[in-house]
Amino acid sequence: MLSINGLSASYKGAEISEHYSMDEYFDLSPTRGYEFLVLKFSVVNTTSSDMTVDLDSLGLTYKATVDGVTARSDKTILINDLQTYVGTLSGKEEKNLVLLFQYPKGRLSDTAGLSLSTEYGGNQYRIIL
Repeated sequence: MLSINGLSASYKGAEISEHYSMDEYFDLSPTRGYEFLVLKFSVVNTTSSDMTVDLDSLGLTYKATVDGVTARSDKTILINDLQTYVGTLSGKEEKNLVLLFQYPKGRLSDTAGLSLSTEYGGNQYRIIL
């Protein structure tokens, strides 16, 4: 899916949820009448050296389309948000990150037809999952 200067990301699946919890510190709820589509990713430092990663500075925005409905990813304060992740990965270290999207509750039947795109520098790119 993504390979940038020694950083590789791969899609690990999706789930539909009424809230998103990370540890005991973060528990996010969608806007009333909505539910989350949670996309899961694994990001790996493919080098043997420590790497400072600042995905937030790239300014990427993501859109997911399921059952003909498109939503833009929520930009969150989660420390595992793919859109805003900033941190240091040791050589060969893997980090699990997510993107959260809000859809009207009950609108998503399944994620089989899911498509994902990103916008960067005014251009739209389709991401193969």
